[in-house]
Amino acid sequence: MLRLERALKGLQDPPWSLQEELCRTSDSRVTEAEFCQPLCTAIQIGLVNLLASWRVRPAAAAYAAGAISEKSAMILAYYRGKLAKQKMGLGEMASIGLSSDEVNLYLEDGVVIACRDSPQGVTLSGEKSKIDIEVEKVRNDLSDIFCRNLGLKIANHSQQMKCLRPLYEASLAGHLQINSHMLPMLSSVTTAVVTDPQELGAAYWRRNLECTVLFADAVRNLLKEDKANILLEIGPHGLLTISSGVM
Repeated sequence: MLRLERALKGLQDPPWSLQEELCRTSDSRVTEAEFCQPLCTAIQIGLVNLLASWRVRPAAAAYAAGAISEKSAMILAYYRGKLAKQKMGLGEMASIGLSSDEVNLYLEDGVVIACRDSPQGVTLSGEKSKIDIEVEKVRNDLSDIFCRNLGLKIANHSQQMKCLRPLYEASLAGHLQINSHMLPMLSSVTTAVVTDPQELGAAYWRRNLECTVLFADAVRNLLKEDKANILLEIGPHGLLTISSGVM
């Protein structure tokens, strides 16, 4: 954690204290856009390093796969959260227990599928008023379907993120340390296996900011390709775990 703290303090606009934010209790800000990404990334990096010290090497994510340095992973998360803060309060996200095809029947302009969580679960993203309408329509038509707002106050992976893409890519200039080799990584952006670290440059992370997260498709391909038997979710809530229970 001290190394990650130093990585953030070394930026041109050094942020808040990583350790201080992780130690907050009732006043935690982990659900806020600016803090969620870097705090969750710090915990993920810490766990990967701990497991590696026990000679257990997770086979997922760009840092765990050895494609980028831990400093790069931390800076990627920091700038993503910092830029997303500009859109805080303008959007909302909701988890719906329907397939992509089923939920498409309810979608209006301004609302998109942000993540395909599972074959029978998606996360919607868009303007708050329109997300509220979508949730209400699903609840009225299908009262037994899991359906709830996430209360994030931001529309990740939606059109609202488009204007941030060039800013994000520019912010990463000079900060990405891409290694010469890596373990195979299954991308939730393309659902393809990535074996060349050069594919994970700034342009890749720019796409990752706006595009639909193809989580269910990537996990399905992972289970076909590999004998994975432990999947660990790290985040401010456990909605992917809930949604993936039907996979």
